[in-house]
Amino acid sequence: MFSGVFITLVILHLYNPSMGFLTSDVSLIYILCFCATVTALSIATVAEQRRHARLARKHAEEAAHQQKAESVRRHLPGR
Repeated sequence: MFSGVFITLVILHLYNPSMGFLTSDVSLIYILCFCATVTALSIATVAEQRRHARLARKHAEEAAHQQKAESVRRHLPGR
């Protein structure tokens, strides 16, 4: 959220520098680097969480399938 706010401030500063949102070019560069880093980290975090959820779902499905197979084996005649 804050990254979006900072990006908005940078865009506003580029269109109307007389409003004085950002007073130096160095701060503009640091803010842009910060926003890029935060955005990349957010994307990586969401991707990792989705991958983890997908793996957990896969393990749960495999465990349920294994349990069902064992249940069927126990009920087979002649065993």
